[in-house]
Amino acid sequence: MPRRVQDIVPGDRRSIRNIPLKSESQPEPEKTRRKHHDNSETTKESAKEIPIRRIPVTPPPHAHRKKGRGGEWLLIAFIVIGCVVIAGWVASEYFSRATFTIVPKSYSIPVNGTYIAKGTPGTSLSYELVILTDNATATVASSNGPAESTKAQGTVTIYNANSSIQNLVAGSRLTSSNGNTYRLKSSVTVPAARSSATPGSITTTVVADAAGADYNLTKTTTPTEFTFAGFKGTARYDTVYARLATDIKGGFVGSKKVIKPADLAAVSADLATQLTEKLLAQASTSIPDGYIMYDNVKTVAFSAPAISGNDPTQAVVSVQGTLTGIFFEKKKLIEQLAGTDEVTSFDRFLYTSPGLELLDISIANTKDFSPQKKTSLILRIKGNIKLVGTIPVTEIQEKLSGVSLAETQEILKPYSPVIETGSGELIPPWSKVPKDIERISVIIKEQ
Repeated sequence: MPRRVQDIVPGDRRSIRNIPLKSESQPEPEKTRRKHHDNSETTKESAKEIPIRRIPVTPPPHAHRKKGRGGEWLLIAFIVIGCVVIAGWVASEYFSRATFTIVPKSYSIPVNGTYIAKGTPGTSLSYELVILTDNATATVASSNGPAESTKAQGTVTIYNANSSIQNLVAGSRLTSSNGNTYRLKSSVTVPAARSSATPGSITTTVVADAAGADYNLTKTTTPTEFTFAGFKGTARYDTVYARLATDIKGGFVGSKKVIKPADLAAVSADLATQLTEKLLAQASTSIPDGYIMYDNVKTVAFSAPAISGNDPTQAVVSVQGTLTGIFFEKKKLIEQLAGTDEVTSFDRFLYTSPGLELLDISIANTKDFSPQKKTSLILRIKGNIKLVGTIPVTEIQEKLSGVSLAETQEILKPYSPVIETGSGELIPPWSKVPKDIERISVIIKEQ
């Protein structure tokens, strides 16, 4: 409560308010001073005179200053908090990053057994063929032997587009498209056509009309069409014709080259190795996507070495090789090796098969197997393969863009057929997954 100050009245009933104030410059009379002194002495026992002065009631200046500083600090705190919030928002919006580590689902499969591949396509494992032919040559020391003259010979397939059979006698003349004449070595009967699109056919041997290398024909490099000279001017000239079935070779006039047997065997073996490597390289580029071929699962046939050349001290040895490569559809092969349950567990997603190319595969029935007849192929297979789910990284990045870390579990759930486990990390930790997929890293960590 405010302190109250009352007037105090002395014994002569004069109020202290009635005491006139004197200027400091006027001296107080002696009498008055004495009287005051006497009065003070007389009233000393009864009352004391209380001097009054004005006491300022305004608060101390420092009280306002303290209040002002508190407001400044509060404003500074709000500014700092605001800056932190803005900086956090900018960092989360423009500098945030997300990293997801995913372990794909995988199966390890040991393989050791015998499997059968059919020669015709079907639901089970089957095989398909790629047939390639090439030549290789080498020069070897030789000497000239006695003079020789031989006629080239080979096989042709004769076609009959007529509705009746066609009889052809031995010696019938065939003219190749390059003008050379050949003769049938034996009489043949060509079956009638089964339809307008399927002529009757038969394969037989022909021999060159004259000796010499000019009559040699290679199926892959020379014209292969033949007409029958005896039908010229008749309708059968266009409906009975022939095509080269194998090379026509062996035509020669001159001195045969003589090569030591050991040298010929060595150079022939070397040419066979070169041809095998060359043909395998060509075959590997001929296999369609989704198929696989193994080097050991093949057949290679080589012609007898052909010797030629005009140099009296050297001969050219030539060998032709034909490779029959056998390839399999990967999906069906994996189903045979791993089982359909593992394959179908990946649902709509893709998978890889590490180790499939490294399997040790060989033909168990080499004596009975004929790729041309499409007989069944028995395979011995050993090794280890894995099936690993393929993670659609870009698709997952797009689905995770802009979501919170808590929502990622639900987003990744549809990918469970190919995801074993996964974890995510955000920088800064309070941010969401960036909307820019380039700042979303998906690390695939195989088991």
